[in-house]
Amino acid sequence: MIKRERRYYRRLFWLIGVIGLAAVLFLSTGPFKPYKDKSNAFVILTANQLDEIAYYLEFYQVKYGKYPDSLIQLKELDRSLSISDPYSRKKGPKGIFYYKSVDSANYVLFSVGKDGMLNTPDDIYPRRPIRY
Repeated sequence: MIKRERRYYRRLFWLIGVIGLAAVLFLSTGPFKPYKDKSNAFVILTANQLDEIAYYLEFYQVKYGKYPDSLIQLKELDRSLSISDPYSRKKGPKGIFYYKSVDSANYVLFSVGKDGMLNTPDDIYPRRPIRY
């Protein structure tokens, strides 16, 4: 009788081990597999940061009557504002977004994108203009 119980527990533990191994293999190769191409995530992150910077640019323009000369001046409004381009950081040294104040009513703001060059199809712009 004792041998039958041991055999039962031995089979039970073996079955639990096989089920556990199958679950691990399924989860690591199945629907929960980590996303390999993270470039789309960087595009979304960059677009979100550009929207936030556009908001602060408009706020700065309302407060001071003109757009700032550089993005660093936006740090006066919010020290936690990130002006670093996550797409540029991915390639190496820390870069910032391309910004140019055209006049007191207009500005140009975008990320240079994956290739790191200005005015190419992969440049990322703010998704919507914000006006007060």
